[in-house]
Amino acid sequence: MRHSAYIAVLVLASACGDAQQRAAERALYTGEHPYREGRFDAAASIYAEVDYDARVAYNLGNALLQQQLTDSSIQAYIKAISTEQGDSVNAMTYHNLGNAWATIAFNADTAAKEGRERMKSMPVDGADLVTKVRNIVMRDSITQENIKLDQLVDSALAQSAEVYKNGLRRMPSDEDTRYNLALVQRMIAARVKEAKEREKNKNKNKD
Repeated sequence: MRHSAYIAVLVLASACGDAQQRAAERALYTGEHPYREGRFDAAASIYAEVDYDARVAYNLGNALLQQQLTDSSIQAYIKAISTEQGDSVNAMTYHNLGNAWATIAFNADTAAKEGRERMKSMPVDGADLVTKVRNIVMRDSITQENIKLDQLVDSALAQSAEVYKNGLRRMPSDEDTRYNLALVQRMIAARVKEAKEREKNKNKNKD
C-alpha cells in the first residue's frame, strides 16, 4: 500500500482573515515543526485545538495515523472532508482516510490469522479431560472473536474501497490512490472466494 504521497502536513497559507482563520493558520504553522521532527503527539495536540478548519483536521488525521491511532485519525479525516470545499485537498484526505480503513482491515486480518494459528496448538483429541475442556472453551472463544474480526475486515475493506473511489472522482490522475484501490479490491475478491470455498467444504462435510 502506498502511503508516501499524502502523509504530510499542509503548511501556512496566509496570515490574514478573521480570528478563527488566524487561529487555524497559527495551528498549521506551529504544528508543522514537531510534525516534521516526528513528534506526532505534540503536533496532534496543537492541531486538536482547532476543530473547524479542514486543513488542520487533515493534519490532525495525519499526526494521529502516524501514531497508529487509526480510529481517531478516521474521525479527523471525516471532519476535514465535511468542512473542505476544494477538491484537491479533499482527494488527499480521501486517500489517507482510505489508508486508515485499510490499516484497520489489515490489523484485524492479522489478528484473525493469529487466532487460527493458536487454535492449532489446542488439541481436543487425545488430551486429558481437564485440558480437553479448557481447550474447547478457548477454541470457542477464539472462534467467536474471529467471527467479529472477519466481519470487521470485510467492513473496513468495503469502506476503504469506497473512500478511494471518492478520492479518484476528485483527482482521477492520482495513481497512488488507484493502486491502493486495486489492492483493496483484490483483497475483497480473494476473501469472497475463500468464503465460498469454506461454505462449499462445510456442505461437503455435512453430506
